[in-house]
Amino acid sequence: MPAFQLFITDDTLGALNPHSSRPNAFDDTSISVGGTVATHATIAVIAAQREEQFRAAMTSRDIISHTKGILMEHFSVDADRAFGPLRALSQRLQRTARRNHSASLPKPNIRPSPDTLRNRRLPRRDTPRAQGSACR
Repeated sequence: MPAFQLFITDDTLGALNPHSSRPNAFDDTSISVGGTVATHATIAVIAAQREEQFRAAMTSRDIISHTKGILMEHFSVDADRAFGPLRALSQRLQRTARRNHSASLPKPNIRPSPDTLRNRRLPRRDTPRAQGSACR
């Protein structure tokens, strides 16, 4: 019974293991075709993995952008200034910024620690919001 490894360089992605109820069912031609099918299966697995990584990256980007937007609105700062605390929190907790999303959301009347904001206090917006505002 033939077995075809699905691999790229040093990583094994899986195996293609054809079965038959007949003895000696696989000749040289079927082995050759099996190798070709295994190559195509490897390419399909790689494409699926890359698409999954792309979707995860897009989700991370959306979550980080959402969190930055909340900080920008809450503290009336620009995008670069809002990203600073996220980066500092990520480094301090040794986690990705996406995983810090819920931990980084500002709580009412609570300011991030001075270390997180690089010893700068951010002013809280005291102006009333327009009726029907989508923020918060």
